[in-house]
Amino acid sequence: MKKVVFYMALSLSYQLFATQNITLKDVTVTAQKSEEKLRKVPISVTAFDESDIEDKQISNLDDIAKFTPNLLLYNTGQQGLTWPSVRGISANISPLSTPVALYIDGIAYMNSFGYGDELEDIERIEILRGPQGSLYGANSQSGVINVISKKPDNETGTKATAKIGNKGRLDIGANAAGAIVKDVFYIGVSAKHTQKDGFIKDAHSGNITNDKKSDYAKIYLRYTPKDDLEFALIGSKLWVDNGAHDISKTTDRITSTNMPTASKPTTGNLSFHINYDINNKDKISSTTAYRRHHDKVNFDADLTPRTVRHIFKDNYYTSYSEELKYELNLDKFKLLSGIYLLKSKADNDTVFKTVMDPSGASSKPSSVTSKDISIFENLSYRFNDNFTAEIGLRASRQTSKFNSQNLSQKQKYDNLSPKIALRYDVDAKNSAYVSITEGYRAGGFNTLTQNKDLLKFDEETLISYELGYKGFLFDDRLFMSADIFYMDIDDMQVEIAMPVSSRTIKYIANAATATSKGLEAEFTALLNKNLSIFAGLGASEAKFKNYKDTQGDYSGKTVPLAPKYTYNLGLQYRNLGYFARADVYGFSKIYFDRENSHKQDSYNLVDLKLGYEFKNLDVYFYAKNTFNKRHDAMGGFLAGAANVLSEDREFGLQFTYRL
Repeated sequence: MKKVVFYMALSLSYQLFATQNITLKDVTVTAQKSEEKLRKVPISVTAFDESDIEDKQISNLDDIAKFTPNLLLYNTGQQGLTWPSVRGISANISPLSTPVALYIDGIAYMNSFGYGDELEDIERIEILRGPQGSLYGANSQSGVINVISKKPDNETGTKATAKIGNKGRLDIGANAAGAIVKDVFYIGVSAKHTQKDGFIKDAHSGNITNDKKSDYAKIYLRYTPKDDLEFALIGSKLWVDNGAHDISKTTDRITSTNMPTASKPTTGNLSFHINYDINNKDKISSTTAYRRHHDKVNFDADLTPRTVRHIFKDNYYTSYSEELKYELNLDKFKLLSGIYLLKSKADNDTVFKTVMDPSGASSKPSSVTSKDISIFENLSYRFNDNFTAEIGLRASRQTSKFNSQNLSQKQKYDNLSPKIALRYDVDAKNSAYVSITEGYRAGGFNTLTQNKDLLKFDEETLISYELGYKGFLFDDRLFMSADIFYMDIDDMQVEIAMPVSSRTIKYIANAATATSKGLEAEFTALLNKNLSIFAGLGASEAKFKNYKDTQGDYSGKTVPLAPKYTYNLGLQYRNLGYFARADVYGFSKIYFDRENSHKQDSYNLVDLKLGYEFKNLDVYFYAKNTFNKRHDAMGGFLAGAANVLSEDREFGLQFTYRL
């Protein structure tokens, strides 16, 4: 094996030295809320541009985890409910609180609902690893996912796509963009329909229960009355009409229930942007955003022919936000200042029908309303040609209120999130950095409890130390980035078990400490003008330092949803119209509980894409999970009572037509 690795490395080096007159481009990102070259950002960042998104078959958010070190987007089996995890810090305890913030065109997704959005007409996706509290605030404790739509301009373009595959796969999409008034007013529209047959059969009727269908639409209006002034309005909506969740008590793709499950969530987004370039040095920008997610689900949670536990969810999650930024760029000095306002509300109307309560009368509707005001500063100063220092600070105040029929409670949090980073530019194309940052996850409420003493839990904080490198080698034919990190987590939000009378109740409390340490490495190399190779590796160890309750001591156990490694390796060929790509990616074993008793074993999958690209028409054969590898999550849902079943192999034809 060592000889194979040696010869592969030797061959790669030879190819890079031998190749002439081809280079990689230096990607521009907005990871720190202003435009910068990727190699100069003192953060661990993975970025995908428009061509990456298309070549790598990234059609929704779940797909980006295949190509991003130390990112796990755990699909719970329920459409629209995804548990994100970066560097082992995850959202599996409470879906209303996530350590990985998602922003789509400036719209904040502050909980785990709505991660199922389609990705249509996207310019760039950025994944920031490590705490980003100084710029993004609460719930960016371990990372941020930033999705930016493609701006319409004077160039008129139309694209239609279709995908036809096995298991009833049918995707039809289209987008068009161009100028209504040249140099002044532009429009972009896109729409997509997807559907696929399910793979779980009902034991009694023989019918497939988990068919999937969705529709998505987006409009982008852009107005530039002057060269230095821009207005933009972006709106989108996703409608989902699915059957049962991808879960079962067994792994044989057969279930037996006495109530049809239906999952019909919808998500609507709207954002309004103003950008004013005052004099090429001063910039002012504003983002006003609105989001509404409707989680509508009927679910047989006992997964048996008896009425043991049926769940009927009709919940709404809404948010309004405003961010105002001022940016000053001088020769050696750069300042970004801003104020952020957020108002969100979670209306929970979930009815539980059980053997003891067949009507669900004991279920109590509740709501959680939160208001957040933040002020942030990010200062960068270049001392000389080599050294640049960055200091960031965000001051936040969050007030939250819980209301139900029998209980009401308020809580307030004040937080300071600092960041210090030092970048050393080795030369014009290579740099190293070191940073110390603090992040936090907002506190919340145990919305299902009626015990006032157990109702609330406080924020979770961490300090992160990171050392990294980014740069171009071999005359810009190889781009590499690597980093090592150590994170110390305090007041960790975990599940506590407490005996009450003849039963045990569970609730969330700040009752643990933990650490996460590891590394990330990525590279992209042009072997010649037609052949490219891509690779990424993430390794982390996230463990509890101190965590125990009446049921046991979990100190030293692995934190839930914390893979020890993730990796991806891809090879792509494009020449004279011919296109071929193969991607291999994998995740190590993950646990779903504090005891480390329920798990998903490690797995490795292969995706293929082969085709021919005509002048206006691209035709591909594609295969996902090519070798039909099962990777079911044993005990991955309902606190270990159910398994989340993996998708089987998918293959078919894909067409793209451009005008």
